[in-house]
Amino acid sequence: MASIRERSGKFTVQIRRAGYSPLTKTFTSRADAKRWGRMMESRMDMGEEVLPRVVEKDCKLADLLERYRDNVTPQKASADKERVRIKRLLSDPLSALSLKDLTGKQLASFRNRRAKTAPRACGLDLALLRHMLKIAKYEWGYTMSRDPFEGLTLPKPSKARSRRVSDDEVSELLTKAEGRYNVWIGPVIQFAAFTGMRRSEVLKVIWRDLDEANGLLTIRDTKNGEDRTIPLTEVALRVLESLPRASDRIFPITENAFRMAWQKLLKRTDIEDLHFHDLRHEAISRFFEMGLSVPEVQLISGHKTVTMLSRYTHMKPERVREKLRQAAG
Repeated sequence: MASIRERSGKFTVQIRRAGYSPLTKTFTSRADAKRWGRMMESRMDMGEEVLPRVVEKDCKLADLLERYRDNVTPQKASADKERVRIKRLLSDPLSALSLKDLTGKQLASFRNRRAKTAPRACGLDLALLRHMLKIAKYEWGYTMSRDPFEGLTLPKPSKARSRRVSDDEVSELLTKAEGRYNVWIGPVIQFAAFTGMRRSEVLKVIWRDLDEANGLLTIRDTKNGEDRTIPLTEVALRVLESLPRASDRIFPITENAFRMAWQKLLKRTDIEDLHFHDLRHEAISRFFEMGLSVPEVQLISGHKTVTMLSRYTHMKPERVREKLRQAAG
């Protein structure tokens, strides 16, 4: 629809339509501006192309994914995981689509396929694609006449896992890890179970960031981009005391090597439905059961909000009942 703006006694009319560059003309009277605007819109309604088409810079989604991987992903703390995600997206038929041909229907089809096998990963995939298109539009100069995500229903966030890890399960893991070729698997498991640190954090910590005298450890380049210093439990300190100092890193093992060792270890146990990340959930829940406050647990876990922290906290009712009994006693 035509819009008219008055300035310095002149009337400028502008016509905009999706997929076209705007057309502008200035008149000395409002009547002439209105007349011209109606005439041009009438010609457009008759099918005449009176506006210049937007010249769209086009490419395949695969090209954008590779550019995003090489230029945006390295700036993130979770770069390694995101590279794996992009590698999987590049193998999906969606990546072969042209940017100008991408529609909400095609994204919905991808969502439906992906959500069947990995609902949580599906949401992360779509979030990555949405951010990539935003970067492509505002920073890389790709023009999109429509937002393919507009109106798209995103998958609901997955429910937080409530899996607790028992002392017996930790003991079984450590027992089965003894004598294995990968000597670091046991210490990493025990250290994670008593610090609540993420696997990526455990595998990156270095000796010079350990303050043995005060029982503190500084974790750098964390998921949220900020360093944090945490107090260590006595068990965690004993784990560190037992380790050789043959490298700058406390646990000199790659993420991939540890992942493979972890999967092999689980197959040698009778433990079911256990993720390594469950050790972090367990440690955080135990910190609360020890009586630590929310700010104190946030200091250790690195969670910015209480909402996110609550997803990791699953108190045992019997422990709470015991506290109530002691308080009443």
